[in-house]
Order: sequence, then structure tokens, then C-alpha cells
Amino acid sequence: MKQNLLLFALLCSVLVIGCSDDDSNEDNNDETATIDCADIAATTQSAAEAYNATKSEETCKRYKEAINSQITSCGDELGVLQAIADGLGDCIEQPSKKTISVSVGSLLKTFDQNVTIDQNGTALTIRAEEKNSNNWVSIELEASATGTDILTDFTIFIISREYKPNTEFEPDPFTSTITVNSNEKIEGNFHGVVTAANNASVSLTGGTIDLTL
Repeated sequence: MKQNLLLFALLCSVLVIGCSDDDSNEDNNDETATIDCADIAATTQSAAEAYNATKSEETCKRYKEAINSQITSCGDELGVLQAIADGLGDCIEQPSKKTISVSVGSLLKTFDQNVTIDQNGTALTIRAEEKNSNNWVSIELEASATGTDILTDFTIFIISREYKPNTEFEPDPFTSTITVNSNEKIEGNFHGVVTAANNASVSLTGGTIDLTL
């Protein structure tokens, strides 16, 4: 967004300078047009600032309307404004996707209810529940960390008990990989054997982490 505001500032300057050059050869009507374009650009910049401060469907629509108004009234020779408008899309917020899923035997377990992501320092704790059951899964990892076996904790509650990774079980030790870990998205996968306190073990297959923050 800072980049957008800079572009508006530059655009305002171009409008004023360009029209000022024309003023030396044009009449008072051109002078009025110069003032109008500067005002319109300022309105667009204000809408951009409002959208940046509070991103919502309402502020997005106002921002896009201001951009389109400026394009119609003052042009957009470099296509900068149109690119910004296109980037705003239809201004309808899409629900964030937060899902951890895994197969336990032939049963697919999808944990996408009451998803919480808590951060303490650089440590992230993610917990998600399965719909219409008391099953849940919890993972912990460091913010921004990616790679294989970097989870600092993994717990899954299924079959009425908690299971933890068994990294020594052969031939299917628990393993995980985090491929994306940013402020916007966490993605990864996991599989292998998990074991409960009573030494009961189950094998997890096709585990996926798909969290849009």
C-alpha cells in the first residue's frame, strides 16, 4: 500500500506539472481542469489511506470508485491506476481457509472448526477441531521456519486419547515438512505413526496443513 500511495503522489505531481505547462498556452478553462484533476487525485489518495487503515468491503469499494473516477476524469496514460483497480478485485472478502486434514486408516479427518493461531514471541501454536466430534489437533512451530521435521510439538486427539509423533517407529516414523510459513499462509504435510501414553499406535497418512491467515 505504501507503494500505492507513492504512485499516487507521483501521479499528482505529474498531473499538476503537466497541466501547469499547458496553462501558459491555454485559457482559464484549462486552469479549472488542472485544479479538478489535482482534487480528484487527492480524493483517490484519501480513499487509499482509508483502505490501508481499515481493509473492508466498504473501504475497498470507495477506493475503487475513486480510482475509476480519476481514470474517467483525468486519464491513466501509464495504466498505473487501472492496475491498482484490477488488483482490488470485486472487493468481496473471501473467507480464510484454515484446514488440517489427515487420514487415519480409511477415515479422513478434517480439522477446520474453531481454528486458533496463537503467537508467543516467535512460537506459533495452532489448534483445530473436527466438526461434530471431540477430536482435535495441535501443532507448534517457530514463525517463518520452513523445512523437514521442524515442528516443536504435534498432538492429535482421536479415538478418545492423545497421540504424539513416534519418530523411531519403523518402517513408518512420523515426519513432517513445512513448505510455506509467512504472515499470510502456512502450508505443509505430515504422515507416519503416532503413539499414545498407553503405547497404542495409529498410522497417519496424507496429512496436510493449509492455513490462510
